[in-house]
Amino acid sequence: MSQKKKNKFYLYTTSNEKIQEALVRQQKKKRFRQVMGVLIVVVLVAIFFVYRYRIYREATVIKNISEISDTTSNTFSYKKGVISLNEDGISYFDANGKSIWNKSFSIKNPIFSYCGDYIAVGNKKGNEVCVLDNEGKIKEFSVSYPITDIEVASQGVVAVTLNNGDENYIEMYDMSQKKLVTIKTTSETNGYPMDIDLSEDGQNLAVSYLTIDGLKVKSRLAFYDFGEDGKEKEDRLIAGYDYMDTVISKVKYMNHSTLCAIGDNKILLYNTNQTPTKKKEISVTKNIASVSMTDSKFLIVTDQNQKNANEKYEMKLYNTSGNEIMDSKFSGEYSRVSLGEHDILFCGNNNYFLYSLIGNKLYESNTDQRIYVMSQTGKQGKYLVTYNNKMQFLRMR
Repeated sequence: MSQKKKNKFYLYTTSNEKIQEALVRQQKKKRFRQVMGVLIVVVLVAIFFVYRYRIYREATVIKNISEISDTTSNTFSYKKGVISLNEDGISYFDANGKSIWNKSFSIKNPIFSYCGDYIAVGNKKGNEVCVLDNEGKIKEFSVSYPITDIEVASQGVVAVTLNNGDENYIEMYDMSQKKLVTIKTTSETNGYPMDIDLSEDGQNLAVSYLTIDGLKVKSRLAFYDFGEDGKEKEDRLIAGYDYMDTVISKVKYMNHSTLCAIGDNKILLYNTNQTPTKKKEISVTKNIASVSMTDSKFLIVTDQNQKNANEKYEMKLYNTSGNEIMDSKFSGEYSRVSLGEHDILFCGNNNYFLYSLIGNKLYESNTDQRIYVMSQTGKQGKYLVTYNNKMQFLRMR
């Protein structure tokens, strides 16, 4: 590089050789970046396919919990761990089996619901209700008639269905046990409430009613709004839809704007923004064996009624728009199915098996002991299995 002096200022000029060297270095850097970009894409694609088509080789016991004395325990994924409950109380463990809290109560036949931080436990055919938060703080109260169903919203609002002979009631309570709503139903007016669900914010309630007129069966979906939009409506009822020759046994708010209703011969998806409107109807031509749902997906398992042992069941996975995202046939006896965020868990008396969300079998195991219940935890690849005298936390590898 040469230097020229002019009026006390220095001007620098670069020779052609230096310019060429700089251009070569620039081209090398550009090619290096291109090669690295291609390598990164290849690695990401490889990771995607390894994850997509992965399988587990073994299940390792990471912790035994032997103080179990009741084989009627229910378990379910909660936060970053798992809840176990029975008629004597409820426990919260992290995904490694560490006890976070344990609370005692006496509920003879517990049914439960959970949303956000809150868990509601009711005594089916009894009157007791317990509501717990993520710290294990518990509140208990009683209702007037035997409980048939219970739901809870993210801020602790509880809805229960109650049976009093020919009359049924749907009641809602806040965290201070104050009764917010009472809806009286009879077989002549609304029908029998088959299922209820609360929206996450606790302002909307969906109810599936069943009515029988002679030989005709009809399901009615009723939508109630306890916020501003429902103030002007009688009984807060903002919409209702009837379906002849259909039994709708399950309703669930999947997110803030979608409700899914499962019938014996059809699946209905509703847009619940303001006035609920149907956005998708899916016909079901085979017998539904099982249903499992999360906030973003729902799984339908049907009987194939075929002699082919490898295709005894068919499972279909759908998103909240009603679009089918997986269709797979499988064999294997099971009594419970649970759809998780990362996989699908089937368990039977002495066996369990896992499928990915694209329908690949991840793992299968037969056990020497009877499995009473098994569930996902809040961590991928970790599960809680309950036997007749113990619980085990498993890690899949």
